[in-house]
Amino acid sequence: MLPDLPNVRRWAAKQATKNLWRYALEAAPLMREIGSHRHHEGDRYSFEVHDSGRIEKRTFKTVSAKMVLKTGTPQPARAEEMEQQLRKAASEIAKQHHQMLFTTIAEATKETGNAIDARGREFGIAMFHDALRTMWIDFDENEQPILPTIVMHPDMLAAIAPRLKAWDADPVIQAEFKDIISIKRQEWRARESNRALVG
Repeated sequence: MLPDLPNVRRWAAKQATKNLWRYALEAAPLMREIGSHRHHEGDRYSFEVHDSGRIEKRTFKTVSAKMVLKTGTPQPARAEEMEQQLRKAASEIAKQHHQMLFTTIAEATKETGNAIDARGREFGIAMFHDALRTMWIDFDENEQPILPTIVMHPDMLAAIAPRLKAWDADPVIQAEFKDIISIKRQEWRARESNRALVG
């Protein structure tokens, strides 16, 4: 009978968890851009909705993946199998995270009225500008806009890629974009002033 080494087991579990999340973030790079906070206990959380001050209470959702390791596998095949299983589990967790993210975004935009229905129209710069007008945009310490990340299907990106340079070079389009950012900067300054007064 092999001896039980709890410290070694804990270390191995910690390393496996660390690698699992590293692989998951590699498979879901969008998740890297989203801030996170670790809760050590409890099954629910709450947050304040900025525009209304309403407190929302939610229950944590489960994200999981199954790992199966065969007993009796000799080294180094065991380490290789562990690595494969970790990457497979990480890919599944990343997939679930993405599904949860886009479901949450769809629910939030529908609830706030910020969803834009293209009604089958092809994506264009006017649609992007319309979306920016509905968004709450923050700015950095130099008052430069922190613009949203655009997520789209690779086929759509391939379709609009030839037009991106033309949009960047079009003075009318750039002037409209600057006007939108100017308005959003004023909105942001007002929010910051209100936050300073309340704080």
